[in-house]
Amino acid sequence: MAISEKPKQKSSKVQWFVFVILIPLILAVTVALIIMTVAGVNIFEKTKQFADDVPRVSSLLNTETKNESDGQTVELQATIEDQNAQLDELKSQLTVKDEKIEELNNEINQLNQEVKDKKVSDKNQEEILTDLSSSFKKMDPEQAAAILSQLDQASSVDLLEKLPSDERGKVLAALNPEQAANLTSALMNR
Repeated sequence: MAISEKPKQKSSKVQWFVFVILIPLILAVTVALIIMTVAGVNIFEKTKQFADDVPRVSSLLNTETKNESDGQTVELQATIEDQNAQLDELKSQLTVKDEKIEELNNEINQLNQEVKDKKVSDKNQEEILTDLSSSFKKMDPEQAAAILSQLDQASSVDLLEKLPSDERGKVLAALNPEQAANLTSALMNR
């Protein structure tokens, strides 16, 4: 019986250590952690500060931190390069769009100038037609008819349109019937 008591004593010492020291220690540390967390104390940060104060431990932590920093630096540099590439691409797109805007503005200016020129040209043509119609009023209707018969239909219609209706009738009467009918039809379609 003495032999069987010795192994029980060894296992009882291990059990005594686990139940009396280890488990209460774990519970105490857990309760302390919870209380300090609720109180607003960051235990992990405090532990890091304490470890930084201890020379050997701080060099171990700094090596790990340095490796993490190097990894983050590489990632951040890659991110910066990607963003720089995107920025360059956006700048090139902006340049292309600015050139397109400049081109369209030049086209707008050119078209505005053409419109102004057209208005001036129309105004000049209107003045010329008014002068010619006043000349046609003073002419004999047969002479005016002879001149109109030599002009193209659009010019003839423009001149006839400027004449007063009684003068227009006299000139149309002096034209041959086919030409007078064509000009009358063109006047009505305006």
